[in-house]
Amino acid sequence: MVQPHLRLFSGSSAVRSGAENAAQDEVTVRLGAVFPILADSLDKNRTWLRDFEDESVTISADLYDVILAHQHFHRPSA
Repeated sequence: MVQPHLRLFSGSSAVRSGAENAAQDEVTVRLGAVFPILADSLDKNRTWLRDFEDESVTISADLYDVILAHQHFHRPSA
């Protein structure tokens, strides 16, 4: 199976049907492919990240538990 790659959206003016639109609006990628890009963008304070602040992502329950534990144990001191 071919792994999906990140693609740059160029704002194509083509009109897609509802089924085609739904199928192309979601892409499954490994977090390992996204981490370096997000980390670099956060480090450099790229403004495009703010465009996606309200986006939802689906993660595994295990990853969510790890994130919550990290958040709990790494709170800034008051």
